[in-house]
Amino acid sequence: MAKPIAAVVASTGTSGFSVVKALAAKGYHVRALTRSPTGEKTVAKFAPLGPNVEPFHFDVSDAESIKMALEGAEVVFAVSIPEDDKLEAAPGSPESRYEGPNETEQGVAFAEAASAAGVKRYIWSTLDDPVLPYREEYGEIKTFSEKAAVNHRVIALDLPAVMIHQGYFMDNISNFDWAVVKDDGSISLVVPHMQENGECLPLISVAHDTGSVVSLLLDHYDSHNLKHKAFNLAHGLYSGGFIAQTIREESGREVTIDSPRVFGVIGSDYDKLQKFICDPKTVYFPAGEVPDPTLKSLGFVFQDFKGFVRETLLPKLGIEPVPLK
Repeated sequence: MAKPIAAVVASTGTSGFSVVKALAAKGYHVRALTRSPTGEKTVAKFAPLGPNVEPFHFDVSDAESIKMALEGAEVVFAVSIPEDDKLEAAPGSPESRYEGPNETEQGVAFAEAASAAGVKRYIWSTLDDPVLPYREEYGEIKTFSEKAAVNHRVIALDLPAVMIHQGYFMDNISNFDWAVVKDDGSISLVVPHMQENGECLPLISVAHDTGSVVSLLLDHYDSHNLKHKAFNLAHGLYSGGFIAQTIREESGREVTIDSPRVFGVIGSDYDKLQKFICDPKTVYFPAGEVPDPTLKSLGFVFQDFKGFVRETLLPKLGIEPVPLK
């Protein structure tokens, strides 16, 4: 009997790869959608997951490619790719930087193709636009506004969709080398715009948790009437000072916050996004609680920052965590 098919957009990214692993473990045949399915890095990334994962060509600028990728799929995990030619992809990513249709165009194309294909479950990684109350200071941040513009189309198409709002990726501290071991053995945190005070960062370990959340939502879609519901994905709200103190406690090293006041190019969309998220005056999730109460009621527990530091960050830095008490 053929396995049900799940298609995962941006499958080589941190959140997409987390979903690929979770759905493959759940018994799906996963189409890992990527621009370079036969590339050396792509093949090496997916090979350990076995025959249930199929790297599959996907071009967001080609309607026929999108149609073919979603055809026959029961489940689709969709996320739009930000267009910003001022920021390279994460080190080690098989993908090059992206230039193409904007996020609204992508998201609408994905949703319409999923509707035409008769997809049974559609997980859309999106956001409400949290910048609206702060437009006078921040203007438009396209990564937010273009994602949010798609949400209405997803609902208008009456897709069997659940929307997830992913918080601030703990993973970026590791992926973008934002924690640096200095010559004296101390650790310098160079997270752009991060401030010591103000509990404003909605932290999530995407590699650890996003796939598991998607799997849980699929399991409970019918029993909890999740159609068109939205979920905030984060362990909690934290400050830069908390991040530094946790790394200090788990590493036994001195930790300083040496955050630059720019990310990439001054005034670029990514620079404004990073500044907004790290601003204690702003609210990233304008609606709903963190952690999400429905996910809590279903027994889901997000990885905390301590766990991320011990399991991911310190090994990346070549530092042995202090023994657990």
